[in-house]
Amino acid sequence: MQFTGIIRRLTPALAAAFFLAPIHAGPVDFGLSEFRAALASRNLKTRIVYDLSPEAPESFRVEPYKAGGAHITGGDMRGLMYGLLEAADQIRTTGRMKQVHGVPATLVRGARLFARDADFDDARWRAFFENLAHNRFDRFTLIFTEPPRDLARLRSITQSAADYGIDFVLALWEHEPDAALAKILSECRLIRIVQIRNTTHDLETYRHLVFKPLLAAGRRVTLDCEPELIKPAQDAGIAIHADPPSFPPAFDIDAPRDFEQHAVFYYVFGRTAYDPKAKPAHGEDPAEFATAAQAASLITSSDVQSNDWVASIAEAVHNAVNNIASAKRTPLEAVAELKKDAAKLDRSGFPDFQLISKMALDRAEKLRISYDTELAGRTVAAAKPQPRPKFDHTPVKSAPIDKPIDIALQINPPRSAVSVRLHYRAVNSAETQTIEKPAEASVAFTLPPSDADLIYYFEILNRDNGGWFEPDPFTTSPYFVIKIEPKPPTQ
Repeated sequence: MQFTGIIRRLTPALAAAFFLAPIHAGPVDFGLSEFRAALASRNLKTRIVYDLSPEAPESFRVEPYKAGGAHITGGDMRGLMYGLLEAADQIRTTGRMKQVHGVPATLVRGARLFARDADFDDARWRAFFENLAHNRFDRFTLIFTEPPRDLARLRSITQSAADYGIDFVLALWEHEPDAALAKILSECRLIRIVQIRNTTHDLETYRHLVFKPLLAAGRRVTLDCEPELIKPAQDAGIAIHADPPSFPPAFDIDAPRDFEQHAVFYYVFGRTAYDPKAKPAHGEDPAEFATAAQAASLITSSDVQSNDWVASIAEAVHNAVNNIASAKRTPLEAVAELKKDAAKLDRSGFPDFQLISKMALDRAEKLRISYDTELAGRTVAAAKPQPRPKFDHTPVKSAPIDKPIDIALQINPPRSAVSVRLHYRAVNSAETQTIEKPAEASVAFTLPPSDADLIYYFEILNRDNGGWFEPDPFTTSPYFVIKIEPKPPTQ
């Protein structure tokens, strides 16, 4: 077996760091070991070249050579690991490699366990993180309801997570802040995210026992805290942890501790979140698998507070009470879909599909209760589902830096809609702009010139204060991207 690793697109300093690091293994080393094992299982020999590319983080490409072997690239170390794991899967399945381009649909795919349930030895922790990496999870949260005392074990766990390309989150829940955090951060240098959920919101306690050790850590450690503490933390100079805005939204799923018995569960939540077009891999019925993937997406996305495509409970109630039109998916729509998917999976022959069915029903019940509590007995008109019209749009892929941008949407039949909103923003901004026009068979918009790449999408509203998005965020990428071309150099 022959392997060639070429890191061609790093600065000299970073290239040196890549080749010198690692007393411990890293994600690329894991990917290579899996690829070698796949070749050995089929008694094959081949040559690959692997390196980093300027593509998006966690993306990868497998490009086979005509003469045999392949070129495997990743947008970062984790993406390169995914590319090697994909190549290994292909070798195991078919004995050869085919062209594949992977880009994460969900940017943060997390699993979490309570420390009291995760009484693993070192070997089992490594097996657990290997399982997460194979299934394209990129974050793991370990929840302590009492301050962790075995810091040598915690340090080993964080190192194992890093070896498999998993971001580790230390979660301190329920117990009051104490002096443990300063010692934990000193002893466990790989901890970069701390999540605090507890009963006291005493600001002075936080300043002394949370803010102070974070600032003294000697590295950037971000804080995930309750909303009322965000501004005081920022004022103190603390970096606040925030997941990047995306749809599907970031998630942390409560994971079964006996992960060896739940291969299908981890595959559905992790792999289909990375790639919604992922196919069954354990002999599942394709229709059941598609339902399970949809239920998993609903379970995770219904847990968000609010985003551009999903309404929170408070927002949905406010809209319903005040007759405000929105195409965002409401909690009641999610409840209906969760129940429908749960019914389809309830009698599945796969225990993990039955588990997902139960989770879907539990989430539907919690959503319904929370919605009714927020509604507080007020009466609102029930939404009437409307069939989705046919939308035609030619995406604008590029535009000059100094020219307005024309965008058009066709609606068939136009009588299904009353107005159209075009939402857009620069890719490096969280501030979205909106233009609204009456619905017609063809609706035209003009965006002002931009010096940054743009994303945009349409929100089409109907007569019942509901509507649709184009593109449909529940079936494809939720927005279009316009690449802004710089001015050509003057002669």
